[in-house]
Amino acid sequence: MPAYARNGRSEADKSESPRRKLAVRVTLLAVTVGALVAGAAAVSGAGSCAPSAGTVSSATADVVCYHLVRTLAERVGIATAVVTAILALTVIGLSRLAAQQDAYAASDRPR
Repeated sequence: MPAYARNGRSEADKSESPRRKLAVRVTLLAVTVGALVAGAAAVSGAGSCAPSAGTVSSATADVVCYHLVRTLAERVGIATAVVTAILALTVIGLSRLAAQQDAYAASDRPR
């Protein structure tokens, strides 16, 4: 009896498992990188919203500036997440293609 049948999984579930793992890993990578970039962009951009030391109302900061910085940081984070996912999938695809070509070249060699 095959291992997948003993575990209660069908053969279709077994073949989908690597794709699902890849999708989850790429998604987690993209979300993590996007969140880090968005956080870094928000922190670095928020400093420019603080009032200068010489002004009279130094206790208040510009709320519109903070909202603008936060919105732009979110957009940068989303764009970075999308680019990260595309690049990760491209690298994975190229490595699989190279592995297939190596296997094909090895099978064509005379013994």
